[in-house]
Amino acid sequence: MKYLTSIAFLLAALGAPTPALSGVVYDNSTTDTLQTYLYSVGAYTQIGDVVELGGTERTLTDASVQFFNQHASGGTFDAVLRLYEAGPSVGALLGTFQLSGLSIDGFGIRTATFGGLNLTVPDRIAFAVEVANVVGGLDLGLNVFEPPTVGTSSDTHVLVDTGSGLVDSLASAGGGNLYFVANAVPVPEPAALGLVGIGLALVARASRRR
Repeated sequence: MKYLTSIAFLLAALGAPTPALSGVVYDNSTTDTLQTYLYSVGAYTQIGDVVELGGTERTLTDASVQFFNQHASGGTFDAVLRLYEAGPSVGALLGTFQLSGLSIDGFGIRTATFGGLNLTVPDRIAFAVEVANVVGGLDLGLNVFEPPTVGTSSDTHVLVDTGSGLVDSLASAGGGNLYFVANAVPVPEPAALGLVGIGLALVARASRRR
């Protein structure tokens, strides 16, 4: 039994993936164009973009967007991030994530980071951001940066939703890249997961014999 248990633990150790290091797969946070897409301008319910990820990691761990409040009064709000497959504009919904009670000052900037995503995505994705439960005299929008330092995106297109779904909208050159930063880890390899399973099964069998 000790022999079987030793083999099981050895297989599990060999097959267990080492802690995956997070890598930046999209980063458009370096050069601020001082432009903002305000939700109030188009009566938008969502604003977003289509991006091509860099690197090879594809299990997203976190993603960040940046808000600007074009009003003298501060307040709080909720932010909802939706990630989609990228079709002509958007494809199938991949996941929805929410941050509640975010605070922002008058004429202030707030970078919001959605953590714990644990979402495996394709190379090309669309993201969209909605604001809800606004408290205070806020006039919120998403900031524009250009160009991405990791990944790529068209600087002449954004996604907007006036209540009938996300559609592609033309923007002035250089004005179509929203602030967006995404980190990811490698997708777990099936072979490694299989070895872990074999090791655990052998442990269970040895325990039953005992």
